[in-house]
Amino acid sequence: MHTGSVKITSKGQVTLPKIIRDFISSDVITFDIIDDQVIIKPVRNVAGSLKKYNKTIESFQKIRAKAWQDSIGKKSDQ
Repeated sequence: MHTGSVKITSKGQVTLPKIIRDFISSDVITFDIIDDQVIIKPVRNVAGSLKKYNKTIESFQKIRAKAWQDSIGKKSDQ
């Protein structure tokens, strides 16, 4: 099904037609290139895909403390 054509701006942006925005019902999409076609797919659960980046305050404090210790160690070697 062909729903229309849009212009790509000089900044590489496009405006998706309303019928497509309504159909995908998501504000995050992925692009796949298959042969000579670009396939647009909605991302249904962004939170789930970002879960691995979720850090607790304790883990962040440990990472920061380790980075600080590593930095001090490098300075004392000089």
